[in-house]
Amino acid sequence: MKFVIAGSLGNISRHLVTELVRKGHRVTVISRDFKKKAEIEMLGATAAIGHLQDTSFIRTEFEDADAVYTMIPPGDFF
Repeated sequence: MKFVIAGSLGNISRHLVTELVRKGHRVTVISRDFKKKAEIEMLGATAAIGHLQDTSFIRTEFEDADAVYTMIPPGDFF
């Protein structure tokens, strides 16, 4: 399956990414910090550097995803 993880590599997301990659899934991790690219790729995931407020970026990254996990909701709902 293809998973997209937003929230980068925090306490929960790092373990989730590691487990999904270990089980053979394709995982993309969204981060706004280019410095995390190498760390994401060392886990076996694809790094997508951009902002959740960029709807074009999100549309592209979420395309064909079987599941999306986000710790940070896009936009300001209030």
